[in-house]
Amino acid sequence: MNPPLSPEEVAQFRGLVKPAIVLLVMLRLDRPVRAKEIAGILDLDEHTAARYLRTLSRLNLVARAGYHQGYIVLGGRQLILGAEPNVKNAHFASTGSVSSPLLQALQEAGIGEPKRTALAALPHLTPAYVKAWESQLKLAKGDRYSPGLLIHVLQTGDPAPSTNTLGHILNCPCPGCQRLKYLACPYCGHYPCQCP
Repeated sequence: MNPPLSPEEVAQFRGLVKPAIVLLVMLRLDRPVRAKEIAGILDLDEHTAARYLRTLSRLNLVARAGYHQGYIVLGGRQLILGAEPNVKNAHFASTGSVSSPLLQALQEAGIGEPKRTALAALPHLTPAYVKAWESQLKLAKGDRYSPGLLIHVLQTGDPAPSTNTLGHILNCPCPGCQRLKYLACPYCGHYPCQCP
């Protein structure tokens, strides 16, 4: 037999009544949603909708997909809906294992859940993009590098730095890139040359 709910748990569940409606709308839309759109659908004030989204985010039910993209629903979709997610969002539903190359690249960069899943929802992210920015920031910041800085850069969507054949930035000091330097084109940094 399960123990009864504590007063704190009861208060938490009561506080989730209206945010739960926002979560249901997000599940139905099945895409990143901003507070303004939620406010329009549910006839709420935009600040109220934003507060509900922040509440859901603190409970790791949703995560910010990027400053301009809004929020996405994190794992647990099957528990809430009792159905399999569609194929295009299948990699967002997995919270335990890292299945896609993009999630693998984010994990190798030191980015944990739920941020890893939220970043994977960004349309401009690819494993090569993540690795290029990671090596650029590690070279530029050295000991001061942190995954938080990488997260910020990935969310901005700035163009990725140029990379060599190994996928590292052009001036990478690693031994493999140093050997490649003697063979690579001085203009594009690739071997064989990829200049137009």
